[in-house]
Amino acid sequence: MTRNHSSANRGFPVATQTEDDTNFTLWDDGAAWGHELEQNLVSVPSLVNLGSADTVLQPEAPNQRPIDHAPLASSVLSISTADGFSNIHGDLVTHIVYSPPDNGIAIGGPNGYIISVVNDTIGWTPDLSETPMQFEAFSQFFPTSLVGNMEFTDPQVLYDADHGKFIVTEELFKGNSQSKLLIAVSHDANPNHGWDFFSINSQYSFDGKRTAADYPQSDTDGVNLFITSDQFSGSNYFGSVVTVIPLSSIENGAAGSISYSQFVPKTPIKETLDVAGYHEKGAFFVGYDGYSQAGDEFVTIGYYNDSTAQTTIKKVNVGDIDNLSVDPLVAAQLNGHLLDANDRRITDVKVIGNDLFAVTEVVPPNSPNSVPNVHWFDFDVTNPSKPILKAQGDLPGTLVEAGAGVTTFNGSITGDSKYLVLNFTATGPSLNPNDYFAVSTDAGQSWEIHQYATSQTSYSDGSKISRWGDYSSAVVDPTHDHAFLISNEYAVDASHWGTKIADFILA
Repeated sequence: MTRNHSSANRGFPVATQTEDDTNFTLWDDGAAWGHELEQNLVSVPSLVNLGSADTVLQPEAPNQRPIDHAPLASSVLSISTADGFSNIHGDLVTHIVYSPPDNGIAIGGPNGYIISVVNDTIGWTPDLSETPMQFEAFSQFFPTSLVGNMEFTDPQVLYDADHGKFIVTEELFKGNSQSKLLIAVSHDANPNHGWDFFSINSQYSFDGKRTAADYPQSDTDGVNLFITSDQFSGSNYFGSVVTVIPLSSIENGAAGSISYSQFVPKTPIKETLDVAGYHEKGAFFVGYDGYSQAGDEFVTIGYYNDSTAQTTIKKVNVGDIDNLSVDPLVAAQLNGHLLDANDRRITDVKVIGNDLFAVTEVVPPNSPNSVPNVHWFDFDVTNPSKPILKAQGDLPGTLVEAGAGVTTFNGSITGDSKYLVLNFTATGPSLNPNDYFAVSTDAGQSWEIHQYATSQTSYSDGSKISRWGDYSSAVVDPTHDHAFLISNEYAVDASHWGTKIADFILA
């Protein structure tokens, strides 16, 4: 679930404070549980290679290098794709149809189990190409005592390689006033060997006003689990809250209670923050919402230091990359129906080596038709409290070779020592919404494009601008060198979404 607060994100005065004082609030809950999985068969389509193209850099934005026009050779050695969960039949227990999917993906362990999550459902498989993914409703996966009569939304899944455990986080809500976060921790790298479950209160008080969480994002640095969340009271947005949970309190088996801290990062403006763990050092909290000052946009980066439990905030100027007069961001489909193309929030962040990568959507100032594009940032975080913009660029719709007016959106990013990988959706006047991944070996100066999911029809949920969602996922597959796992959504038919998963190895 994501509440629209784009208007609430703008117009706040720029603060001069750059340090954050941590406030602590403690709650407790916890339990252990067993479960069985329901099976749902999937199909495996083939890869479509659409060739290569260059990224687009904005000339008025800082720290951008010349584009290398040499196209990349096809780099994909092998790929397995499969359908994840779809909402054709709705929740496995209640049959309620949730839309859009809030999909996440993770892989880990020596056996390479893959776990997929959407709003109300979890599934996993040991081999994407050979074993059908089995699914279970979150209302059965989590203990009934923790669920009550609340509703599920915004799941996240990650793999803690330091301790060999999967971690699932899920928001529970009821109306506009009640919310809590559920956490599931696998006993080991095989999700069939059992889980421990915990619950924390995700309400937070702003000047005596109780707020509920929305759009929680999570990651770990091997020391702590970090969760960021937007906080609302009704339709009023109050800002972001960071929750820090020591892994030692949730990865040592079932416990009667867990301790955690919460604080409000003192960012220059109130904005959504995504989170990326920085291995054994802390975490980065990254925000962008199109706020402009004298024609320059900026990205806010907070760094939480594990050693000091303090957060420093840095405002990084990224230049004139965005036509802020275009709002909302929309994407046209083949039949003319419109999809949302997010609302300028950061949709994914990753730390790769000493670089911090982030993805959002912008409308380039020189775009003739005001068409949004996925936009990526690369920040040098060798000194984590003083990030420096290294490079950035758009991923324009022309990359998918589908004619004019194509929008790219719903992006996620990952990479290793050789490759940078962008996962995204594209649609336009001559293109139904399809899913692609882009591969770069030159830090985003040129891209090789592949399609891995095809919508046979345009999609509509009956709204003037239909929700496509805020989530896609991209992670490194640790079972092979230069291997990656991605997921995104596509239209199963004109009114139902499905999710597609791809696991591929690059040369």
